[in-house]
Formats: sequence, C-alpha cells, structure tokens
Amino acid sequence: MVVEAEIEHNHCPLDSVGSIRLQVTGGDSHYHCEWIDGFGGPNIDNFYRANLPSGNYTVRVFDDGVCESFKTISILTPAPMTVSLLAINDVVCKGDSTGSIMIDQVLGGTPPLRLNWSNGQNGYHPINLKAGNYVLTVRDLNNCEIQEFYTIIEPYDNIKFQSEVTSTSCLQSNDGKIIVPRDKIFESPGINHFFLYQNGLLLGNFEADEYFDHLAPGDYFLTMENELGCRQTDSVSVGAVNRDCIIIPDFISPNNDGYNDDWKLIGACDYDQIEVIIYNSFQEKVFTSQDCNFVFQPASGSAKYYAYDLKLIEAGKVYSIKGFFEVKY
Repeated sequence: MVVEAEIEHNHCPLDSVGSIRLQVTGGDSHYHCEWIDGFGGPNIDNFYRANLPSGNYTVRVFDDGVCESFKTISILTPAPMTVSLLAINDVVCKGDSTGSIMIDQVLGGTPPLRLNWSNGQNGYHPINLKAGNYVLTVRDLNNCEIQEFYTIIEPYDNIKFQSEVTSTSCLQSNDGKIIVPRDKIFESPGINHFFLYQNGLLLGNFEADEYFDHLAPGDYFLTMENELGCRQTDSVSVGAVNRDCIIIPDFISPNNDGYNDDWKLIGACDYDQIEVIIYNSFQEKVFTSQDCNFVFQPASGSAKYYAYDLKLIEAGKVYSIKGFFEVKY
C-alpha cells in the first residue's frame, strides 16, 4: 500500500488555510484512514483535511484486509517577518522636515517585499520627515503583512533671542548699535551667530555679547543661526533722538564782540561730506565751501538776509537743508 499526499502549505504566519489530500494505491481498494491527532476515526474516511495550522500530521491508512501504512505530513508556514531598525534621526529645528528613519533589514516572508510608509514614501529610508508618528507596512509576495510604528520628535520650542538697541544720538547720525546678550538667548545652547540685514542686503555678522555698531536710524532684520543650523529672524528698529545732528544759526551779529560774529555750523564735521552755498538777497551766489570748518563773514554793510543751501552726506545718504539767516548790525 502506497500513501501519497497533496499538500497546500500556509502562506502567512498564524494562517490556518493548509490542506492535505491523500491518494492511496495498492492493497484492497476499500481504504480507511485514521488521524493520530484524533481528527476523524476508523469509521470516518477523512482523506481530505482543510483549514490546518502549521504542524505535523500523522495518518494511519488501512484497508479491509491486513494492509496498513503510516505517514507523517508537515504543513509549513513562512518564517514571520521581523523588521530591524538601524536609526531614527529626529527633527533638529522645530517645524523643519529634517527627520528620517533608517531600516536595516526585514527578515522572513516570501520575497519580494514591499515597504510602504503612512506618509506615502516607500523603501527602507524615508526622509524629509516632520515630527509625528509613522507606520511602516511590510507586505510579501503572498500579501502577508506586518506593521511597525515609529515616532519622530522635535525640540520643544523654537530658538529665541532678545536684542538690545541703542538709538542714534541725532536724526542724521549713524552711531546706533545692536547687541544680543548671551543670557537673552533661549532654547539654543552652544554657539550662535547673528546676521544683520537691511533691504535684503547682508550688512555683517556678529556674536553674542558683541555690539554691531555704526547703524543709522531705520528698520533691520536680525537672524540668529546656531551650530545645528536652526535659524530665527526678528525685526529690529533703530530709533533716533529727535533732533538734527547739526546746529544752524538763524542770525549773526558781526559787531566784533567775540560772540556770533560770523556764520558757521556746529556739528558739520560729524558728517562724511558737506557742501554749503550762500546767496544774498538778490539770489546771487556769494559763498561756497565743502570744508566742514568753514566760516562765512559777510562784508560790513552788506545784505541783511542770506539764504543757504546745505547738503550733508552720511553713509551714502544725502540730507538737503535750505533756509536763511539774518545779519543784525
């Protein structure tokens, strides 16, 4: 008596879809079978078994005569799939998409394997991830699947800083300055660099506890970047004391008393360049100078009123001031 078995193995771990179909030849043609695991019995001919989990099954096949045969049949199941994690790289700067997950290998299953992530990426190394939870689903050729869960974290808060601003001493000066004290830097230990911009142009860079000076009144943008590459930008306004930087007399009294005898400017030399033109009451040019220490002394008995056209240049910016002064004899 010969007993053969047609076997259908399980496709996925924990499946119970295996089956065994017995084919018997030889001996008396009236066959019976008895499964040692207790399924069926000598009076029930169960030559086909289905919905079997993995394991070994032993059957005794006998006929109405004296022939019998024993056979052990194994239902197999593929090895369970297991995922080996290589590394999780968390987000370095809050709000960025710099996280990544690196899978080392997947063992088990029936190749080829497909690795699909809950954010739509595929493969062993999803990149450009924001902080959050990610699910990896691995499927094999038989559509067996397992899921693994991973979490990308990020810093608790954005890096922050508070700057201190010194206003200019007058409206046209450029003696304003900015400093960021080290104890006013938050959520960013280590080395921090600062970059100052105006109108989209980089004016320069400095470190914590250092002054960035020679600033004119106006609006600026200050960016901090730490050693991890995290950046934070704030707007900064440099104000000014509400007065002109130059004092322009509105009258002179040339009486040789040593006080206010001639017309000159106080503070003119604080500018990079100046140009002054003086006109008499007939709109005739009587004096011109580019010397910040100029002195205009009108001739005795000349015009009572003079007009001036003054140009001041500071840090490339031109300030134009026009007016007149009186001569009191």
